[in-house]
Amino acid sequence: MKLADGVAAFLDAFNRGDQQRLLQIFPRSVIFSAQNPPPVGFFLSSGQPSLLEYFSQRHAHGETLELTALQIQYGPASREAGLAPTMNRRSDDLASGVVTAKGAIDCDDGAIILWNQGS
Repeated sequence: MKLADGVAAFLDAFNRGDQQRLLQIFPRSVIFSAQNPPPVGFFLSSGQPSLLEYFSQRHAHGETLELTALQIQYGPASREAGLAPTMNRRSDDLASGVVTAKGAIDCDDGAIILWNQGS
């Protein structure tokens, strides 16, 4: 699997609200954070149940993420690669705009293991 394909698969599943596919992309505990509308302001999860609930809530608000750029950094001896995607974010409860994220993906199975999405 190409790492860019893993990011594209996540965004596609997120945009479609495909919970089963999201569970495959995040098959184990993951640190996931993202800016969220008030009153929450910021979402942070390290477990699948809360992460899938968050994805469901964002899908209910029509949120979409469109990849516009992706940087990938491979470590010399690591089976993980660093990710730095830039995306257009739209939803009915947030101002549309460009967001960036930093994350990591497991090169062996394509699982996203870290995702920190800012503004």
